[in-house]
Amino acid sequence: MSRRQFVATSAFGAGAGVAALLTREASAAADVARPREGLTPVVVDDVIESHRGDYGIVVLADGDGRHLPIWVGHFEAQAIRLGMQGIATARPMTYDFAHSLIEATEATASRVVITELREMTYFAQFVVTFRGEERTVDSRPSDAIALAARAGVPILVATAVMDAAGIREDEIPQLEPPKRA
Repeated sequence: MSRRQFVATSAFGAGAGVAALLTREASAAADVARPREGLTPVVVDDVIESHRGDYGIVVLADGDGRHLPIWVGHFEAQAIRLGMQGIATARPMTYDFAHSLIEATEATASRVVITELREMTYFAQFVVTFRGEERTVDSRPSDAIALAARAGVPILVATAVMDAAGIREDEIPQLEPPKRA
């Protein structure tokens, strides 16, 4: 069974099947093509929501057949999907507001880096450039990815994280929410 068939028929409900994170600027696309040492460029391959609506799974793909599933909250999953599809709401949502704040300060969103996996929790940084200087902001991956979907910036994963937690596409149907100790 393919991942798309699984998403359409499973308890996770209908997923968007978003094929890739579309960049809004050619420079962002070029940045993805130039991987940084120790970092693996990825795109959002899918956003799967549970049929109960209490969580979602963002599936990142590296282009070499490896996928990185990240469990996120329901709100974050929807925010990522809306941002990727370019759907505007009547009033700005939290991530639209955050993106507007970045632009209002004349900073530029640069990239998202998923830096580590510790005790079943992913850590990320959202990188902005302000007056020629890069600054990193500690972030949950779900928040950083939702903001990246609006800013059109690349998403990178520490190669050590991808090596430790990356799975093949045919393993995605066996995913269950992680059990916390």
